[in-house]
Amino acid sequence: MTTIVKKVSIVMLCMLVGFSVSAQQRQRMNAEERAQRESETMKKELNLSEVQIHKVDSISLVYAKKMDEVMAGGGRGKKRAPLLAQAAEKKKEYKTHPTHHKQNKNHPTKRMKT
Repeated sequence: MTTIVKKVSIVMLCMLVGFSVSAQQRQRMNAEERAQRESETMKKELNLSEVQIHKVDSISLVYAKKMDEVMAGGGRGKKRAPLLAQAAEKKKEYKTHPTHHKQNKNHPTKRMKT
């Protein structure tokens, strides 16, 4: 019985080490990459025109850069309020843009909690 427990423990330890190594190898996206990913998602979900895509790209990039600034400083508790404020600001800016009438339940601004 103890042999089985030891073997299971060794397997679990190996899995844990493997997961932690793979998590460390993952790199964070920079502001431009995050903005591009968000814009691509919105483009697919909302069938945006070229003019709308350009506007969404610029809004996404501005807020991705603002997010980087917030994430660079302070502890976790200090970041929450500014990030929520930026998300609300971003949502408001998207709603002033002509794409707001096309929003669906999966739209990024619909998923943001304010």
